Formats: sequence, structure tokens, C-alpha cells
Amino acid sequence: MTPSQRGVAIGAGCALIVTTALIAYGMGGAPGLPAAAPLAATLAQRLTLAVTAWLSPIVALALSIGWVANIRGRSAQDIAGAGLTQESAAIRIPRAILANTLEQASLAIPVYTGLALLLPARMLALPLMLSAAFGLGRIAFAIGYRHGAPARSFGMALTGYPTVAGIGVLIWRLLA
Repeated sequence: MTPSQRGVAIGAGCALIVTTALIAYGMGGAPGLPAAAPLAATLAQRLTLAVTAWLSPIVALALSIGWVANIRGRSAQDIAGAGLTQESAAIRIPRAILANTLEQASLAIPVYTGLALLLPARMLALPLMLSAAFGLGRIAFAIGYRHGAPARSFGMALTGYPTVAGIGVLIWRLLA
């Protein structure tokens, strides 16, 4: 295993520990939420929760889009667009972060919605916790990106692992 691969494994392992703790805490029932029947929260409340959970991915996506647009607008080389020019070095990393953020958000938002609609009321903090992990993961990913795979691995995994765990929880709820 190369030093870079070891660094990625360490970052991903740390994110897995955080994700496991989030899922265990969220599935155990957050303090202050009622231990009631699955439909104790109204549909309107559940939809409001889902939209609230969307905020982290949407804000991360909006910031990434703005970052790329700002660079593109100030660059004579990049202003024509990626499909019409050879992009500058200045826009490569922001575009890579934007692409990855879009990929991550497109998976996370429906997962958060499904969790908000299907979880028992006492577990409804989980989509918000996963959303918070998404935001923190995106920040860590963006900060670490320029320093290589080991530096961005924690952020990448902290964005992705909670979403994948959320898919597992959704499958569990649908089979239950």
C-alpha cells in the first residue's frame, strides 16, 4: 500500500467512525423527540424536515457553482465555457469540486426525503444529522482537495458514507 493509499484509508476510516456514531445515535432516538408511532409527525412536518435537510447539499452546490462562475467570469481563457476552450489551471479544482458536489447532492437529497417520510418520529433527527455531516464533509473536501487524495479523503467519505448509510436505513424501513 502506498503512503497515499494509507492516507486515504485513514481519512475514510475516520469518516466511517463518525458515520457509525451518527447512525447509532440517530437510530437510537434523539433526546426530546417522542417515542411514538411511525406516523406521529404530520406529513407537513415531515416535508418541512426534508426540505430543511436539503439545505446543506443545496448551499454546498450553490457555493460551488458560484465559485466556478466567479472564476469563469474573471478569466479571459475560461469565459467561453469548458466545452469551447481549454480550461485554465485556476478553474480545474473548483470544477472538480463542483462536479463531485453535484454527484453527492443528487444522491443525498432523495435519501433525506425518504428518511423524513419513513422514519419513526423518534428518529427524525437522523436526516438533519446526515445533512450536517454532508456540509462538514464538503468543507473538508474543498479544503483538502488541492493537497491530494489523503487530504480530501475524510471530506469525501464524510459526505458519501452517511448517504450510503441512509440508503441502508431506508431499505431497512421499507422491509420492516
